[in-house]
Amino acid sequence: MVEFHLETFPLESVTKSQLRRLVEALWGWKHCIHNEDEQSKLEIMKFEPYFQFYREITASYVSDAFPPDEIQALRSHDDLHDLIRLIRSNPEVQRIKLAEDYFSKRQMGKSTLPEDEKQVFNLAAKAILMVSCSYEGQAGGIETAVWRNDQSARELVSTMFPVRDHPDLNNPGDSLPDIKSALKATRLKKVAGLSFQGTDDLRNHLRMDLKTGVVELYHHTAFLKECLKASKETHTE
Repeated sequence: MVEFHLETFPLESVTKSQLRRLVEALWGWKHCIHNEDEQSKLEIMKFEPYFQFYREITASYVSDAFPPDEIQALRSHDDLHDLIRLIRSNPEVQRIKLAEDYFSKRQMGKSTLPEDEKQVFNLAAKAILMVSCSYEGQAGGIETAVWRNDQSARELVSTMFPVRDHPDLNNPGDSLPDIKSALKATRLKKVAGLSFQGTDDLRNHLRMDLKTGVVELYHHTAFLKECLKASKETHTE
């Protein structure tokens, strides 16, 4: 009888070379894959807080696939990096179209479970955006943001981060310096009695618990700066 090996947690561990390929998938940093010089190491090290986030969200991935006829939607970190590249390079394409194109090319006579396909697309989105979302029709989904089948990645971002007008900030005048000084963390702690804690979810930045007075602060500044830089480069191409 032929035995089929299926890793329960195929993404449980991640190597340094896989983290370098992750950076390449996210922002096209090809030089960090091939270079081991001191400068490249320093550039990679600043993303260690994000790498820890990535380790945590991927380590628990588990599939309901049953071999030999079914295969896991993610067999390794390389598969996840391929999904990240696919989503980033096709920001205007609907989720359902991306999923159909990707998995139809990969099946090779074996099938991936639809629910597994959906959860790994959400995992890729979480790695790209550092936000959590559910998929359409997800049983027991608790996330307020849903990446619908007919939505592109760009439309998902627009839904989660709608542009709002703030007259005082959009049209700065004499009052703006007063606002900035009043919002200093030390002043908020002393006067308002607030406390702060870090968050890995970008949507929760500056969210306050009214009962406890705890304000969440998104603290992955290196990751956010690189995303903004990549976004500007995309718009200028």
